[in-house]
Amino acid sequence: MSAHPVESLSALLDEELDDAERRVVEAHLAACPSCARHLRELAAVDALARDLPPAGAPDGYLETLPGRVRRRIRADRPASARPWVWPLAAGLALAVLAPIVLLQQRARYSPTADRAAIASRATTTRAARRATPMSPPMRGCAIRSMP
Repeated sequence: MSAHPVESLSALLDEELDDAERRVVEAHLAACPSCARHLRELAAVDALARDLPPAGAPDGYLETLPGRVRRRIRADRPASARPWVWPLAAGLALAVLAPIVLLQQRARYSPTADRAAIASRATTTRAARRATPMSPPMRGCAIRSMP
């Protein structure tokens, strides 16, 4: 093994390596005094940690933990962070604007609207012709006015 198995030393100490990996790391330790010293230091730290008394939580700490966590989450989240507000607003806008746009498009392209526009233009043209006085036809002129 060319590289130092530093990550495998803790696993060796905790007996988490399979047989093949354990043999490779032990062979490296036999040939590498630096890794062997590192393993002895890890073992010393592990032994000191085992000798410490267990740390206990203060009285009532575990019972009040869920309430404290909920209050902290509510305090950290602003009111505008509600994920349903923007989709709701978009849906309402769509529900209001879609019928308006569809009615306008239908009125613009419907055949009855086209007939009404043509009739309106024809009525306006006839009224304009009646309002303008026509000059008497000229004698000898080939162009005649339309009634």
